[in-house]
Amino acid sequence: MLKIRQEQLDVFGTHARRQFEEQMVTHVKQFFREQCDRLGYSKVREVVRYGIQRAEDYGITNRSAICKYLNLMFAFGQDFDKDSRFPWARSILESQMGAVEKVEHLYATAMTKLAQACGINGGALR
Repeated sequence: MLKIRQEQLDVFGTHARRQFEEQMVTHVKQFFREQCDRLGYSKVREVVRYGIQRAEDYGITNRSAICKYLNLMFAFGQDFDKDSRFPWARSILESQMGAVEKVEHLYATAMTKLAQACGINGGALR
């Protein structure tokens, strides 16, 4: 019978996390190119790591939900969740909703607020 020690499992976990970080770096570089060009690769990776940790601090561990959190972070600022201009963000993130529901509500609210700020379709981005 094959036995896997905890140290081996830890290595697998570290490898999976690094792969996910790299996928997220590629993602944000694709969708936030100008910001990423200004920051440079190592800073982008640092910001992605920070964002993943911030999402996890709010109980968000689902990869697609973390990706949405990173999108919001790059769109609204690294500490948008603490920014007094976006009190709705912190309120949603600290709510008792499930993690995926929390991010979906956060994302929808962000899009509505952005649309309202731009005067688009009565607050609905399409």
